[in-house]
Amino acid sequence: MANTPVPSIDGLRLGAELRRLRELVGLTQQQAAAELGWSARTLIRRENGLEGFTAATVYALIGVYRVTDQADVARLLALAEESRRPSPYSKYRGVVQPPFLAFLALEGAARVIRQVHTVLLPGLLQTDDYTRGLQPIDDTPADHLAQQLELRRARQRQLEADPSPAYTVILDESVLHRQVGGPEVMAGQLRHLLRLIDEGKVDVRIIEYSAGAHPGLRESFAIFDLAPESTALVPTNTVVFVDHPVHSALVRDDDKRIAGYGATFDALTGIALTAERSTRRIADELARYPIS
Repeated sequence: MANTPVPSIDGLRLGAELRRLRELVGLTQQQAAAELGWSARTLIRRENGLEGFTAATVYALIGVYRVTDQADVARLLALAEESRRPSPYSKYRGVVQPPFLAFLALEGAARVIRQVHTVLLPGLLQTDDYTRGLQPIDDTPADHLAQQLELRRARQRQLEADPSPAYTVILDESVLHRQVGGPEVMAGQLRHLLRLIDEGKVDVRIIEYSAGAHPGLRESFAIFDLAPESTALVPTNTVVFVDHPVHSALVRDDDKRIAGYGATFDALTGIALTAERSTRRIADELARYPIS
C-alpha cells in the first residue's frame, strides 16, 4: 500500500493540458515519446499524473508541442511546481484503499463529474451523521472514522470552490428510502441534499422503481472529465472509476470502454426523472419524516 503512487491534483491537470497540446499537433503518445527520447510508458504515466514534472520536463514537452505563448509556458511551469508537492490525500493511505486515493485525486482535478450510485449517497453529498451511520458496514475503528470524516469534509470543500466542478449524480430511488443512521439522520441528509441542489452545487437525477431493471444496477461508477485550467468545460482526458467493494478499477486510455460508460450514463439519464421532478421527489421523501 505504501508504494502505491497517488496522483496529484495539479499533476492530473497538467497531464490533461499536455495531452491536449500533444493532440493539437497531431502526435500519438508513441510519436511524442519517440521525439522526446522517452518510453511511451513514461509519457503515459506523466499524462496520467503518476510522475512529477520538473521544469526541464515541461520545457522538453512544450518544445515538441510548439508552445510559444509565454503566459501558457508560465502557467504550465506553475502547475509543474505544484505537482511536485505531496498529495494532500497521502496521509490517508492507512484509512482508505489504494485505488480510492487515485479516485480522490481525480475528483479534485475534474472539471466535470458524472456519477451513478444505486445503493448509497456518494461521499461528496454525505453529512457527517450519514457517514457515521455507515460504520456498521465494515466496522470502522473510531480513529479511522474520525479521519474519514476529516477527509470527507476536505473533499466537500471543492463544491464550495469557484469554479466548482459541474457535478451530476444519478441515484436509484432506493437510496432515498434507505434510512442510514435512522430517521432523524436521514431527514437531515435529505435537507442537506436539497440545499446543495438549490445552490446549484449538484444536479441530482432519480431513477424510480417503476423503471425496472437498468444498467446502473450492475455497478456504481464515476466519470471524470479533466480539462485545463484555462478553459471552461472542454474535456481533454476522461477517466472512469468503477466502484466495487473488492475490485474497484480505473479505466483510462481505453476509448471504447470509456465511451461505453458514457453511453450508459446517457441511457440512465434518459430513464431518470428530470432535475425538477427529481428535486420534488426528494422533497416528497423528506416530507414523510414528521421530524423534518
